[in-house]
Amino acid sequence: FPEDEHDEEDVELRRQFRKHNGEWMIVEYGGYSCEFCEAHSCDRAQYRDELETMFEEVDAMGVPSNQKRYMMYRQFIHVKHGSLGDRVRRKLCDCVQELIVLHFPVAAGKRKRGFVAAVKHD
Repeated sequence: FPEDEHDEEDVELRRQFRKHNGEWMIVEYGGYSCEFCEAHSCDRAQYRDELETMFEEVDAMGVPSNQKRYMMYRQFIHVKHGSLGDRVRRKLCDCVQELIVLHFPVAAGKRKRGFVAAVKHD
C-alpha cells in the first residue's frame, strides 16, 4: 500500500491491516467486542455495522426520543429475526437495549415502558 498522510484516519483499514517493520500485514479478525459486556458473541458486537446505520437513519428523523427508541427496537428485531408476524415479540439483548437508550435517552420525568410480552387470545 502506498504511504499517504491519511492512513491513520481510516478506522476500518486499521482493523484489517497493521504496519509491522514498515510493511502492511493482514490482521486476523477476532470479531468486534461489545463495549458493554466485552463479549464477541452478543448482539451488540455481531450487529455493530447494522446498528450504526440504523442509528444514523433514525436520528435524522424529526421525532421524539421515545419514538426513535421504538423504531430502533423494531428495526433491530427485523434485522435479527426477520418478519415475526402479528403479536410475536422477542426481547432485545441487554447490550443492544442499553445502547439504544444511550443514544435516545428517556426524557426527564418520563418513564420507560420496557418489554411487554404479547398476550395470546384464543
